Amino acid sequence: MRQLEVVAVSDDGNHLLLAASEEAARATHQIRIDNRLVAAINGELDDDSEHRESELSPKEIQARLRAGETVEQVAKAARIPVSRIMIYATPVISERDRIVDQARAAKLTRPRGPETTVPLGQLVTERLADVAGLRPETVEWSAKRREDGAWVISLGYSARGGSRTALWLWRPNGRVLTSLNALGTRLGAAEAPPAARKSKPKPRPAPAPARRTPAKRATTPTKRAAAPAKSTSRSPRKASATQPKPVRRGPRPAPRQAPTMETKRTENGRVIMPSWDDVLLGVGGAPTAASRGRRRS
Repeated sequence: MRQLEVVAVSDDGNHLLLAASEEAARATHQIRIDNRLVAAINGELDDDSEHRESELSPKEIQARLRAGETVEQVAKAARIPVSRIMIYATPVISERDRIVDQARAAKLTRPRGPETTVPLGQLVTERLADVAGLRPETVEWSAKRREDGAWVISLGYSARGGSRTALWLWRPNGRVLTSLNALGTRLGAAEAPPAARKSKPKPRPAPAPARRTPAKRATTPTKRAAAPAKSTSRSPRKASATQPKPVRRGPRPAPRQAPTMETKRTENGRVIMPSWDDVLLGVGGAPTAASRGRRRS
């Protein structure tokens, strides 16, 4: 059988130009580009494929799709075209999307630590916003069913040239969502309340006790000025403000005067000097005989 090589495409874009070798000066054959050619390139061209029986039952096809296999993988296993697999794949794809939505709306259950109050989908969106080098177009949610009926929820994305996958286990019957790997735990970590997000000031260390140094004795006596004693009495203004003013009632009494001794004179006009007792006692009047005797003596 003679082998031909593709050398170019026709000007109208509907044919492939072929030649015996790639170095040929001109094309010798051409082939039309149609669906049969595309099917042949994809390995799906088979005259009896449309009428061939599938090697997998519809239940097996859907079970494989729920388990996470792609449509192409199931079609190859069933040995039928992809178009025939899509008849069974459409309801399964809708079911997987619904399971992903349920898991994203659920709250992650943690064996230790505080329970989350924010749905998983919201937490993951906030955490992905902080991932350095994230390629948003690579973020993809998926779900596949295990044999025990639980669903494995996966989130794949690329960041800094590497691919990462977070996994969670979702049980629809009990509505329990748990993480299956470290990345799933980190992306679904409990959100701290607003008051706890603020950095708390670090407590200041207690000051070290001051070391007491022995006082140096003065070699020469020094005189220190005595500090004035602090007066404990209140100022006149404060005292007048606190103490009530006395109320005056009627005229003031006349001040008392010390008793004065009357001047006594004799018949000749001489002043009679009072005795010492009279001066001490303040007794006035004429001198007595006893006082006179004492004066004469």
